[in-house]
Amino acid sequence: RTVAALERNCWSNTSLSLSAYLLAFPAMPKFFFGKVVKKSSAKTVKVLIEQFVFNKRAQRRLKVSTNLLTHDPEERCNVGDFVKVRHTGQNVSKRKAHIIDKIVRAQEQ
Repeated sequence: RTVAALERNCWSNTSLSLSAYLLAFPAMPKFFFGKVVKKSSAKTVKVLIEQFVFNKRAQRRLKVSTNLLTHDPEERCNVGDFVKVRHTGQNVSKRKAHIIDKIVRAQEQ
């Protein structure tokens, strides 16, 4: 979508302009690296993504993990593969908005 379409459809009833909204809420990263933990159904895998976040109050790094349902169009991923996942920009299905970009390291059989 274009910026003009977003402003016309979404931002006409709000007090924030589109540029102010984009500055206030930065976009999520486009690429993630994670490990395939489950082959859910046809063309769907569950990917575990682990990231470290610094907690200012506790002065510690915390490990945050997220499970993403990811679209695997060629069904080439197996459990244990280390993959690169990218955001599609729109949902593939109700709970899938990411797609497998490439297999970085395949699991040894």
